[in-house]
Amino acid sequence: MASEFQTRKLIRRFGLLDADHAGHVEPADYLRIAERLRCAFGLADDDARVAALRDAYERLWRDVHGDGTAKVTLEEFVTANDKALIAGVATFDATVRPLWEALFALADLDGDGRLDAPELSSLLRAHGLVEPQVAAAVEHLAHHGRGVSRDDFARVCREYFTGEDLDAPGNWLLGDPRPLTVGLD
Repeated sequence: MASEFQTRKLIRRFGLLDADHAGHVEPADYLRIAERLRCAFGLADDDARVAALRDAYERLWRDVHGDGTAKVTLEEFVTANDKALIAGVATFDATVRPLWEALFALADLDGDGRLDAPELSSLLRAHGLVEPQVAAAVEHLAHHGRGVSRDDFARVCREYFTGEDLDAPGNWLLGDPRPLTVGLD
């Protein structure tokens, strides 16, 4: 069962996917991210990397939510992701690997095998992060300006969904993982 920390990260992911605030996510929300990524990286609609990304998002939807599922609520999203990605850690790589490989291939524009700060920033913005979140995530992920290798990217994706360590770099993938606190004056 997902911990409170893992649940909080899934809720953040749901919020970024549910860009229209409809209270549910659907396959079109994943494809909307693919389109934002295509535009952010200046790729043609028929680019093979874009097709691979769309395929990976469609596969992720099927593997996590089931074929034929049209929409899922926050509660359904958390439950399905817990079952498929957190409780099923053994199947995590098989389920998510096509997505992180497609994301990395698309974002590594210069083909050097690393996502540098500008590439990583574009990737995060296309996922819906805003500038303060992007800067914090890049600071935690980019290893003091060295960028993120393919293996690092796989690790941070895994950490985001399955990790429990607040300080692990992957937990910053979609912004600050610390709980929001509100002070009363």
